[in-house]
Amino acid sequence: MYKRMLNMALSSVFEKHMALINALTIYLVFMIIIDYVNLNNIVYVKGNADIDNGLLLFITALANWIIYIMVAISTHRILILGEDSIPKWGLYKFTKREWSFMFNGFLLGLLMMFVAFSVLSLSASFDSIGFILSIAIIGVVLSIIVSRVSLVFPSISVDKAMTFSDAWTFTKQYKLFVFVSVVLFPLLFSFVFGFVYGLAIKLISSIIHYELFFLFSVLNIVIAVITVSALSATYKIIIEEHLEYLEPDNKEEEVEIRETTVISNDKNHKIVIHDKGDVTFEDLKEKLKSQYSKLGFTNTVIDKDRSWMIKNPQDNDTYVLLSHRNSEYVIEVFQNEMIDFLDQLIVHEN
Repeated sequence: MYKRMLNMALSSVFEKHMALINALTIYLVFMIIIDYVNLNNIVYVKGNADIDNGLLLFITALANWIIYIMVAISTHRILILGEDSIPKWGLYKFTKREWSFMFNGFLLGLLMMFVAFSVLSLSASFDSIGFILSIAIIGVVLSIIVSRVSLVFPSISVDKAMTFSDAWTFTKQYKLFVFVSVVLFPLLFSFVFGFVYGLAIKLISSIIHYELFFLFSVLNIVIAVITVSALSATYKIIIEEHLEYLEPDNKEEEVEIRETTVISNDKNHKIVIHDKGDVTFEDLKEKLKSQYSKLGFTNTVIDKDRSWMIKNPQDNDTYVLLSHRNSEYVIEVFQNEMIDFLDQLIVHEN
């Protein structure tokens, strides 16, 4: 599982690097401008650096936060939904999705502050060793919380509603996995890559006698993308074990066909067939396998009693999913045409 996450996180970035570059370039430009403003907002008094304008610092910090939100959402969508999930040159406006991402980020920040202040208040009377130990405890507790609820953010990015409680439940059996993939791996990558890259920037700057501050903006974008890619990979791996969550929320077109419902939009298609005992899960699976194998869907990734999924090895962003739940057979097709074979699937009533 760890190897798969690492492979997905890195390979997906390399495979879709052009889409990521196109979508994130405008955010990089804004980050460079903000870094330039911050550099010019520093004054030196007796050799010590100080902030010249506190309000300006607050504004630039808020702008940076918004940019990171847009970077995270854009990256999640490209890596999870595919390159066509956002405009070529990125997202430019705040929608319900962005506001929800920001709100949940704010709530998580408040939760982390509450935990930190609670532990610090309890350790106020400790000696220096006890205080250092309490800081370590805070770090571990906050890391656990972040790793367990972080699935909320890729979920919001792909327009799926998920609460912190849902994320906590989904990660119940993956505690160590999410801790490694969401916390340890990004930290290790940030430290190693940031250290080497930072030394290279300082070396080049010393040679040409010019502060290449904009290269640090590039560094921040790269670290953000790799961190988000690890979370995207973790999300995809865990959600595969919760297939009911893959059900499309968008019901743009809904048509009643006999006693079967067809729900379809641009990239999501679903057929819901009521279970009357005259249609079996195996029958539907065999008919789907027969039809979609002609389109290259030959890779069976899930084969359980109540859920079955096939993918096209040439396009991992597509899938055909069959599940049986709540007395219904549900056929879902993502990013591919729904084959019109209802007459073959539905058994008519007498």
